Amino acid sequence: MIQKLIGIIRKVSDAGAFLSSLFMILITVLIGLEVLLRSVFDTTTHISTEYSTYFFIALVSLGLAYTMRENGHIRITLLTGRLKGKAKKIQEIITTFIALIISMFLFYYSVLMTYETYSLGMKADTVSETPIYLSQIAVPLGVLLLNIELAGRLLRIIYDFRSVNT
Repeated sequence: MIQKLIGIIRKVSDAGAFLSSLFMILITVLIGLEVLLRSVFDTTTHISTEYSTYFFIALVSLGLAYTMRENGHIRITLLTGRLKGKAKKIQEIITTFIALIISMFLFYYSVLMTYETYSLGMKADTVSETPIYLSQIAVPLGVLLLNIELAGRLLRIIYDFRSVNT
């Protein structure tokens, strides 16, 4: 049962990584288009900087869970690097639980932020007048994926800890 749940969580993280990759491709295409238009046709899209920024926010946010799964986030291992066995597992459980609590807090407030900009009808102060909430949706979605990955990580650590100690 736990292994099946962990597999589903892995697929969710992979989906976030896939979407993150798509946004990287979109950034590259948009900047390439802008360079082409400026150098060949002496014109501009007028939105390349704005939308590249929006796409970058989505790229980072949606890649959080996959990066966590692949141990890509920065870790300070001055003390934890010296722990072994049971002490190391307990430390991993505690720090992952704390990270999950912080991430849940971040999710809650990112949803509030996005909802507020939506309800106020806020738009970018640019030519495109893009509704701000559209660029912000990726933040709570990415943090939600991170929450799911952290919960899965906590389950994996506890499951491994229990299977070693039985």
